[in-house]
Amino acid sequence: MASPLRIERIRRMIENRLDECHSRPLFFPDYQSVSNTMTSILTSIEKTKELTNDELEEVASVLELERKQSRSQVASGTRTSYSTILEKGSKVILIRDAYGRGIFLPTNATILISSKDGIEELKLKGNENEKELSMQIGNKQIFYNKHGLYVSFKSIFTKYMCLHGKIKIGLGDRQWPDFLSFQRTAFHWNQCLKMAADRIRMENKISCDEANRRQAIALSRLDLNAKNIEYIESWWTDSETIDLGNGESITVYSTEHPRSLSDMKKIFDFLRPTLKDVDLSEEMADTSYSAAIRIQSIRSSVLTHKIEKVSPMRSLLKGLEMDFAKILSEMDKIVVHSIQSEKLMVDVDGYKMISKEEITKIINPDFDT
Repeated sequence: MASPLRIERIRRMIENRLDECHSRPLFFPDYQSVSNTMTSILTSIEKTKELTNDELEEVASVLELERKQSRSQVASGTRTSYSTILEKGSKVILIRDAYGRGIFLPTNATILISSKDGIEELKLKGNENEKELSMQIGNKQIFYNKHGLYVSFKSIFTKYMCLHGKIKIGLGDRQWPDFLSFQRTAFHWNQCLKMAADRIRMENKISCDEANRRQAIALSRLDLNAKNIEYIESWWTDSETIDLGNGESITVYSTEHPRSLSDMKKIFDFLRPTLKDVDLSEEMADTSYSAAIRIQSIRSSVLTHKIEKVSPMRSLLKGLEMDFAKILSEMDKIVVHSIQSEKLMVDVDGYKMISKEEITKIINPDFDT
C-alpha cells in the first residue's frame, strides 16, 4: 500500500493533468501511442475521480514512463512541453516570501510579474547571478499556479492568435494573410538554426546533443551580444509544439529574437553556407526580427491593458484579454523577499509553493528535524 503522502501526491498529479487546460502537462502523448491500460484508467477517472491505492500506483507508473519520455525529448531537442519536475542535480532559483515559504524555478524560467502597468512577462536567460536576479524580480509580485503547473501567457497568446487571427497583417511593404503565417516568419531564424544543427548531425554522423553543442560553440565565436553557449543553444532547442487542430501545429520558441538586428544578420550570414536552399537574405533577417518585435508589442498590449493601441486587432484581443484575466484570477501571487541559487539534491516540483520546513528538507536532505 502507498503512504498517505504518496497517495495525495498522485491524486494531485491526476487532478492537475485533467483539469488544468491552460497549463503545461508533463508530456503530450500521441493518441495512438497511449496504452489501452492508460486509456481505461483515464476513462474511470473522468467518470468517478475515485481510485483505489492500487489504481493510483498504476497511474503513477504510467506517469513516470511519460516523464522519462519527456526527458528523452528534452535531450533530443524535440520536446513539446516543459516538465514541472526539476530534477536532482539541476541548478535552480529559489524565491521566498517574507515568511520563508518559497518556489523553485528553472534558471531559464519565464515568469509573470505584476507591475504598475499591468502584467509583465519576464524570460530569464539562465546565467544571471543572485544580484542580477534581485534587480529583476526582487520585491516584485510573481504569479504562480495553485497546483504547481506553469502557465505560459506566450503559449496562450500564440494559440489564440493562430486560431482566431484571420486578419491581414502588414509590416513595411510586406503583408501576411493571417497571424499564423506572420508568427512563422518571426520564428524563421529559430527554425533555420534547428535545420542547420540537424544537417550537422547527419553529415557528421553524430548525436543531436553533439550537433547542437558544436553549432552553439561556433555561434558563440561570432561576436554576438550573447556569449553563454547553453543560452545560445536554447535558441532552437527550447521550444514547445502547440496543436492547432486539423493536423496543424506551430513550434513556439522560448527566445523570440536575438539582442539586436546586427546579431540577427550575423546569424543569417553564419547559416547561409549550410542552408543554401533557404531564404537567408538580409531582407529576411530584417523581416524576421521586426516581426518578432511586433508580436512582442501586440502581446504586451494585452498584458498592460493597452489593446486600444492595436486598433486593427482590438476586438480580437479583447476576447484574449478576458480569457487571460480569468486565468490570472485563479492564480496566486508571491512577493519575492529573497532569491538564492541552489543545486538540487533531490527531485522537486517546480512552480509550486512550498513551506519553509519542506524547503529546508529539500536543500539539506540529510537535515534531521
